[in-house]
Amino acid sequence: MIYKYSDYLKFLSSKIGSSGSRTGLKSKLAHAIGCQQTYLSKVLKGGADLSPEQAFAAAHFFELSTEETEFFILLVSYARASTPELKRFYGGQIKDYQEKMLSVEETTAIKEFLNREDQQIYYSNWYYMAFHIAVSLSSVRTIEDLAKHFDLDRSKAAEITEFLLSTGLVKLERKRLVPGPTHIHLKKGSPDLLKHHTNWRLKALNSVSKGAPENFHYTVVASLSESDAKELRAKLVEWVEDFLETVESSSVETIYCHNLDFFKVL
Repeated sequence: MIYKYSDYLKFLSSKIGSSGSRTGLKSKLAHAIGCQQTYLSKVLKGGADLSPEQAFAAAHFFELSTEETEFFILLVSYARASTPELKRFYGGQIKDYQEKMLSVEETTAIKEFLNREDQQIYYSNWYYMAFHIAVSLSSVRTIEDLAKHFDLDRSKAAEITEFLLSTGLVKLERKRLVPGPTHIHLKKGSPDLLKHHTNWRLKALNSVSKGAPENFHYTVVASLSESDAKELRAKLVEWVEDFLETVESSSVETIYCHNLDFFKVL
């Protein structure tokens, strides 16, 4: 992911790799951007910079998307800037771009589904989301099944199920409950986001107290550089993308909750 980089040379080095010269990749890149390999080596060592035209050609060579190409050229422009004022200008644009593109809602392409009133209900208690996902299991097809699995009175299970049916999150087919859309994402800043995070972190604490061997809980507080923090955040966003891709193609056998936190303490 290019957006974790604030230095275009580090991005180029990651793409070429230590074996670039042996594999001929460096030579191919030099040819693609219209320069000698010796000049490209000088660039990679920090002795020169790519021109905007060469940056555009390099982006094309690495098959970057339009947004990634814009960001790469922005990194090159920042490196080439010769005054502090221009550096600050490009630096601000880079930061804005990274904040936008490294957010989960920008990278995972999950759309809103519920209106405001329904969102308030859906995120008021973890049961609603749990029921929503649980009906994807072959062992959960009726209100009675839900009541049994979650140890609830049938009347409460029926109330939650009726809401899910009314919103289309759960459907009734041949007298069996089946899931509707299963990927719903709250936008950053949503008033329901705090409740959603709280619901499932309380469930996580409950899971910790049970100590089941199949579960995994890990907490650490560490000091590190701002650049490494930014890189780790980008990797976490990539992990979320990988997680969703795996879930999308996975067979339905059980339900797990995945909470993820990475925040600045001081």
